[in-house]
Amino acid sequence: MLCAFIGATSAASAGVYLPAEEGELLTYSPRLLTFEETRKHLQDLGTKRADIDQKQVKENDEVAQLRRRYNDQIRALEQKQTDGTLTILDRVNLSGYYLRLFGPGNDRSAQLAIDVLTRGGRTPINTHNFMVLSNLATALSLRYPGDAEVLTMAYEYLKEALDVWPTVTGDFPDKLSDEMLSWYYRADKLELDLLRVRRMELEERQQPTTVDNLFPGLAARMVQGIRGGALAA
Repeated sequence: MLCAFIGATSAASAGVYLPAEEGELLTYSPRLLTFEETRKHLQDLGTKRADIDQKQVKENDEVAQLRRRYNDQIRALEQKQTDGTLTILDRVNLSGYYLRLFGPGNDRSAQLAIDVLTRGGRTPINTHNFMVLSNLATALSLRYPGDAEVLTMAYEYLKEALDVWPTVTGDFPDKLSDEMLSWYYRADKLELDLLRVRRMELEERQQPTTVDNLFPGLAARMVQGIRGGALAA
């Protein structure tokens, strides 16, 4: 994550894939983290995303260098986009760089990730690539954290990513082991749970307050009483 937020959406975290950064890809090893530790890590990640506008990462020389390198890569990929030579893998990497730069005051980077991964802002450029779908789900959830409808869309895209999950992929500089692919799959499943819970919380908050919300079934019982004469004057 960057000066504002390089790291909250690291490549090793569920939902953000950046194959071009091979050195950072294996930060978290399935041999070092148990499943419960992984669950806690992703729960913490969800909390960070929910409070993203209140949290900042202190900038240092290493972060500044990383930001410069990311921006250099972004410029090169954006030039390919202008030239019309951007591949699907290029789009995954470009969206990954944008998401690494996401943070307070730089919300636009999430929208740029959405734009590069979709046609018209909603339709994925490729529905058979798990990295396209997963990065898109993350971009949508970061760009519209308070929109239950968009979070539902993000949930569906991440679910599709899991449905088309590969048994092997050659998109990374070093071939991912079956063990590592399995770990990423489990991580994205946990991210799916986080999206589901976040969406439910928003829907509950947006639900209008009525008598039946506060006292389930009361309205129906009152109607039955009136019909039966129990409440007749």
